[in-house]
Parts: sequence; structure tokens; C-alpha cells
Amino acid sequence: MSKLRIERIIEIKENIMDDKRNEMKVAAAEIERITNDINDIYGNIDINYNKLTVNSSNSNDIYVLKEYIIFLENKKLEMIGQREKLRAKMDIMKAELFELIKEIKMLEILKSKELKIIKKSQNRKEQKMLDELASRIDERK
Repeated sequence: MSKLRIERIIEIKENIMDDKRNEMKVAAAEIERITNDINDIYGNIDINYNKLTVNSSNSNDIYVLKEYIIFLENKKLEMIGQREKLRAKMDIMKAELFELIKEIKMLEILKSKELKIIKKSQNRKEQKMLDELASRIDERK
């Protein structure tokens, strides 16, 4: 592979890495939002549970509060599931990012080897030209 081709592949891989990092930032922000919502739901459940334990409530209020608490519990479980899915997705993205880093390192090594080969070839050409020049000088004497 040529040096330019390897550099282009590295550039593409780095762009993919940047995209993965951005996706991870978005996912982390989403996890943070969901976690905050879950904490809000916990607070809301506590408030409504305290209202439920007050003896001055009538049966209709108790029924409504129980139903609302059940709704909040279901919503909390749903959000916890969403958060776990996002965490699993982030773990996959981290693994992909790690693989991209390894690929870029291998390409960098390949690029340096390619540069060594090119330099060696240029040195051979220069040495050949110097040898030809020296033989011409010897012929003139």
C-alpha cells in the first residue's frame, strides 16, 4: 500500500472514531437525563406515598394515589430498562472505539514501515547514481 493510501485510511478511521465519541457523548447525556428522571420519579413516589399514609384522605383519594404510585413505579421500571439498554449500547461503542484505536496503531506501524521502504529505495537510487557518477569520472581519467 502506498503512504498516501494508508494516510487516507487513517484519516477515515479517525473520523469514524470522532463520530463514535460524539455518539457516546449523546448516549451519556441521555443516560444522565434518564437517571435524573428516575430520581424525580423516586421523589414523586415518596411524596405520594406520604400523602397516602395520611389518615384524613377519603377512599377516592386513596384509590387515585395508589393508581398514580403504580403508574410511577411502572414508568420507573421502563426508564431503568431504557438506561440499561443505553449502557449496553455504550459498552458496544467503547469496544468499537477500542478496536478502531488498535487499527489506527497498526496502520501507523504499516505507514512507518512503508516510509522505511521508500527511504531505502531512494537511498539505493541515490547510491546507484553516485556509483555511475564515480565510474564516469574514473573513465575520464
